[in-house]
Amino acid sequence: MLQPKSTCPIARRVTSLSTDSIKLIGSVCNRFPNLLALRVQLHGSVEAYHVFLSILRNAPSLEHLDVHILCHDFSEGKRANTLLPSLQSIRLTLASFDNLNVLKNLRAPAIKSLFLSAPTDPLASAFWDAAFKFIQASPQLVKLEMYDVFFLDDTLTKKGGMSEDRSSAFRDFLSALSNVRILKLGHFDITIILQSISAAAEWRIFPSLTHLESDRLRQ
Repeated sequence: MLQPKSTCPIARRVTSLSTDSIKLIGSVCNRFPNLLALRVQLHGSVEAYHVFLSILRNAPSLEHLDVHILCHDFSEGKRANTLLPSLQSIRLTLASFDNLNVLKNLRAPAIKSLFLSAPTDPLASAFWDAAFKFIQASPQLVKLEMYDVFFLDDTLTKKGGMSEDRSSAFRDFLSALSNVRILKLGHFDITIILQSISAAAEWRIFPSLTHLESDRLRQ
């Protein structure tokens, strides 16, 4: 018979938790005051995702978070925002647009470093809007890494219809990076950013940037 939920004696730094272990820990513990770093891989279980958010809400000292999410069918608006007041860095690897809610559910005002690996699908305006709002609520962010970000060529610079919506959301995303000093892009065509900077006569992009790194430039 399980004891009442209590403080969890797991290590201060957990290198990896699977979907099943997340469910197990969540069933017996509800406080994680000493947890500093956590790496989680969630596969196909919305229930595990909700338990994962519960663990985060009860880990006030958490500083580093690495999340690989492969769940599906997240319900919009059913979960309150999860505040992570001590979080310094987060790595998010998202499998599809269904996983965008993790950006909407987390609030990390003290975060300094964000790694974001996006879906392989061509990115819609919803992605850039979610990323914009997350970064806008994180004024101390100084390092951003983005990998495997894919979009249809020129859809971020064309006007009209959905392309215009996507272009507007992308510009909003760039405008939120005013405090970013280090920007690293992997498998991300930097041409799109350069075109946006060139076209941005009325607003400044990256006023604090000191380091830009990219492995791709469209010829």
